[in-house]
Amino acid sequence: MGAMLGFKLIIFALVLGILIGGIISTLLILFRFASRHSYIPYGPFLALAGMVMLVWGEWFWVWYTVG
Repeated sequence: MGAMLGFKLIIFALVLGILIGGIISTLLILFRFASRHSYIPYGPFLALAGMVMLVWGEWFWVWYTVG
């Protein structure tokens, strides 16, 4: 991901992957599709965040830096 996105967007991709993974994992636990001890892979969330940053990454960068 770092080679495709560059340094400035990889930070956004990692944070977005953490947020997406946390939200989906919380929903899975709340609706009892998984337990706290279940294994939930982290890679698909990072891949999804990387794809989102490839498409809308520059928009996120401008939004964050310009305000």
